[in-house]
Amino acid sequence: MSTGPGHRSFSGTSTTQAEALPLDVLAAVLKAAITARRDTRVLAALLEREEAERRRLLVSVGFDPDAD
Repeated sequence: MSTGPGHRSFSGTSTTQAEALPLDVLAAVLKAAITARRDTRVLAALLEREEAERRRLLVSVGFDPDAD
């Protein structure tokens, strides 16, 4: 068995070269994989924290975060 950089072995796993996939298919595969694994509760908490930090920063430089 060759062990050079072009010869990798993955036991029990099928593989596909990403370059062999059309870009729209690769993007869809990646998006589905990410979406399936993300915890929506963690995402919601992160977005709330991000909004609170944005508001705090705006206030700290003299802007009203509620002004349009």
